[in-house]
Amino acid sequence: MLLVIILSLIYESNFVLVDSSGNGYTLLDQARECISYNPNPGTDALIIVNRAYHPTGNLNAHEAPGDLSFWVHCSPYQQELGPARYPNAFAGATTPFYAFHWLLQSGIPGFYGGGYEIYGWFLDYWHPPVDWGNFSGNLVVLKQITDTTLLVICKDGIASRAKICYLLIDRNFFPIDTGTIAMKARYWGYDINGGRAVVFYFDSLNALCYRSTTDGVNWSPEYIWNLAFTPPYLNYSITYTQMALTDSGQPLLVFECRNLDDNTYPYYGKIYVSYGPGIPPVELTSSLPDTEATYPTLATGGNKAVVIFNIPRNNLNDSLTWMDIFMCVSTNSGITWSEPVNITSTSTNRIGLQQIAKRIDTIRNRIYYVLARDKVIDHDPLWHLLYDPLGLDPMYIYLGYAPVTGIKEGARPKIRNQGLELMVLPNIVIDNARIQFTISERQRINLNLYDNLGRKVATIMEGVLEEGSHFYYHSTSNLNSGVYFLILEGEKEIKIEKVLIVK
Repeated sequence: MLLVIILSLIYESNFVLVDSSGNGYTLLDQARECISYNPNPGTDALIIVNRAYHPTGNLNAHEAPGDLSFWVHCSPYQQELGPARYPNAFAGATTPFYAFHWLLQSGIPGFYGGGYEIYGWFLDYWHPPVDWGNFSGNLVVLKQITDTTLLVICKDGIASRAKICYLLIDRNFFPIDTGTIAMKARYWGYDINGGRAVVFYFDSLNALCYRSTTDGVNWSPEYIWNLAFTPPYLNYSITYTQMALTDSGQPLLVFECRNLDDNTYPYYGKIYVSYGPGIPPVELTSSLPDTEATYPTLATGGNKAVVIFNIPRNNLNDSLTWMDIFMCVSTNSGITWSEPVNITSTSTNRIGLQQIAKRIDTIRNRIYYVLARDKVIDHDPLWHLLYDPLGLDPMYIYLGYAPVTGIKEGARPKIRNQGLELMVLPNIVIDNARIQFTISERQRINLNLYDNLGRKVATIMEGVLEEGSHFYYHSTSNLNSGVYFLILEGEKEIKIEKVLIVK
């Protein structure tokens, strides 16, 4: 049944209620994406897909234009194949899509499927769900890679390390190609932007790796992304990982580093962003010492990047922990960041389990995110899903949104200014680049050029230099046209300059 609601109802803070009886497991684990926004002016629409509480295997869809002037609510999947789990939403250019894995009647997970709105946005004519076959995992993430094909990343295997597979789906939603990206791998994140798809994962040796494609069939070799991470804790884990590509195709990675010596809930943790291999990640929570920070999620668009994450409002270490959502903003594609800003300080209910739409609304300069609130008991929804022995309550599912303008940028944690200056001339490089940098004291310097996938394509200088200005010329005749990043690493500071090479 098609249900259209004109948004004369406004809610609490910047939240819109989209489902009054949802299933909270929809939002558990940041590896899955149940909200998607397409910022293209010809689309400008968002979709949320979540499990319904009764029955637990149905899926509900909620669509709206970017101005949120109305909502369309429908149920595109009603257990035609089996009870649905962990739905994924994608806002396509002409129509929304969803994907999910479903259970056999015996409760065994692993079959994947999906559907789409046949006649386009807001019309509620959904293609019957298509069964894509048996995979024994529970991760499925669908995105559109060309006008006629979709690329689905899925996990084969229920262990923490499994085979990561891909499916290429045609416009009629049937598989046209399948293959393996990595064996014995732990998924980190997947995104398509700037004409490129990239998948990140830990391999069986705990090396952070990635592969990319522009057509979904031909994949790059496996590259290593040196995280260059110095853990703040003796015993730690890297968890709640996510990745997004900038509009130029540059990966940004976000993760939580959790202190495993803390056995209370919520756990001590810090949030980091990695914007280049071999560069120490930026800690977004450095101004909040000994922070119980968790559940980060990442969006990009234009020259901006945004991370949101949880910080406890009170000091209670149990189900009554009150989590606020904090936001950090970058206006230079993830290199420097603002201090954390609380965007839910006026909330009068315990909320959480947030997921952000990976694309920023560059028309209105804001982000969209989905979150949950327990419908039965006013307590932390994340705690409830992880630890409540009584089982799952139905939850309210909200859309939240927040502006990303007017926030002062200034966080450069762990990297103090020691007087490094870097300049590349001309602004658009055709054959040769003149590189000038200044250092304020004698130190070891590394000067390297990276492509927009984070691969080092040239070493320009390595060694110890004296204080003062230094000049280098570098030929770009062997490089393709595109965006590159010149990274100057000193002993206490890093400078990055974007380089546009045109042939």
